[in-house]
Amino acid sequence: MAWLPSLYGLDLLEEGLLVVALGFLAWRAARDWKAEDSLVRSQARLALLLLLTWVIPVAFFLWHSTPVYPHYFILLYPLPYWAIGWMLENALDWIEVRGSTTMVRWAVVVVTLALLALVTWQVYLQQSLLTFVDTHDTPGGYGAPVKYPLAAAHRAEELLAETGDAELIALLPGADPRYDGQAAVFDVLLRQDHRLVDGRQALVLPAQPAVYLWDPRAGPAVAQLSEVAVEVGPALPLRTGSEATYRFFRWQPTTVTPAHSWDGEPARWASGATLVGYDWSGEPQPGGTVHWTLYWRVEELPTASGEPGGVSTGSDIHWFNHLMDGYGTRWGQMDGVGFPASGWRVGDTVVTWFDITISPDAPPPPYFVRSGMYIYPDVVNIPLVDAAGNPAGEFIELGPIGATP
Repeated sequence: MAWLPSLYGLDLLEEGLLVVALGFLAWRAARDWKAEDSLVRSQARLALLLLLTWVIPVAFFLWHSTPVYPHYFILLYPLPYWAIGWMLENALDWIEVRGSTTMVRWAVVVVTLALLALVTWQVYLQQSLLTFVDTHDTPGGYGAPVKYPLAAAHRAEELLAETGDAELIALLPGADPRYDGQAAVFDVLLRQDHRLVDGRQALVLPAQPAVYLWDPRAGPAVAQLSEVAVEVGPALPLRTGSEATYRFFRWQPTTVTPAHSWDGEPARWASGATLVGYDWSGEPQPGGTVHWTLYWRVEELPTASGEPGGVSTGSDIHWFNHLMDGYGTRWGQMDGVGFPASGWRVGDTVVTWFDITISPDAPPPPYFVRSGMYIYPDVVNIPLVDAAGNPAGEFIELGPIGATP
């Protein structure tokens, strides 16, 4: 196959034919636009239509404020071949009328061989692209062929059937099928009832047994999951030859004990979530970053909108985490959804994490973190409630962190 690189000259042939074809379209449209013969006029209009179909989308992107990517023009893909084919058809018609029989035969042979070469080259390039995508990671480009996530989905459902009365949870790099590619893929491929969780932000441990499918791009969730669940082999590759793999776990309900348990009062928000504890790691110092982890449990689902902690259509519940010094001055903050309220189920234990960057101007530790919840996008804080259900503040202050032993 060492001779194949020389065939890249066919790309130049194709590009040259396209340039000539576009020029031919312009010439034909201008020459025959007002022809007396209605058939000739209709062909002139067809030439103009093909030309404008090519020119207008390209012209729209001549002035742009964001990067332009080749896939923006994917709808133009058939056009070069229509233009080249129509030009060659007209060329053969012209030779047939004006040339000798020998010239016509040679023209047909040359055009046929050229078209066969281009078709063969296109088939080869298409197959090469599919082979490359099948065997190489392409971050930000083509996704892995669907046979790989399909195999992972089938394996997860097999484990679900073996486990019995269990729930299927997919830990993915994004959990909203409307916006996240892997979420959209697995939402279709998983035939059994399932929940999609953004493993970059949260881990959900339900009150019943569960089978987990973990996508290797889902980030830190697997480290937490590995501590409390049993991994079940074999792992399946993201692509042929890839070191990244889909991994599978079984979870049996057990008590999850955070490094720092919280048994103070109040501990429950009006949304139905109760704080279980917290943990932290990183560099709690000026200019550093603290990896902040909250453990919380769903005691009941959020109520309807209009009540404290209620969630309406189009709204969600977010966390705020304010890093404070001992005098109550804020030196860092990180908010995030963690795990959307639409996915909550009573009995869930949820682990969510946030990276809080500390201002370089902050005083030295110790620090404290005030964590709470609010309705987004309204940005209305959700109150904590006491045992009687009365409002009891809007945050829980946790810590100290970074304190000298």
